[in-house]
Amino acid sequence: EAVAIPADMPPEIAWITKLILADSSKPDLYYERAKAYLDLKDGNKALVDIFKAIKLKPEESKYYVAQGDAYLLVGNARQCKSALEQ
Repeated sequence: EAVAIPADMPPEIAWITKLILADSSKPDLYYERAKAYLDLKDGNKALVDIFKAIKLKPEESKYYVAQGDAYLLVGNARQCKSALEQ
C-alpha cells in the first residue's frame, strides 16, 4: 500500500521521501533528507532522519557532522559538541 506524500511537503523533501519509501535501507537517503531539512531550518526533522542514518551506518562520519549541525540549529550546543566528537 502506497503512502501518500503530503501536498504541503516541500518538493526538495518530497522527492527524497519517495526514494526512502521505495527503499528505507539506504542511510544516505536519510542523510540527504536531513540536509534538506537543515536547509529549510527544520532541525528537529533533520535530527529524526540523521538518527535513522546513524542507526543504519554508525561508522559514517559525515552523519555526525550533520547531527551536530542539526543540534546547533535547535539550540543544543552541548549535544552538537558531542556529535562532532564522535
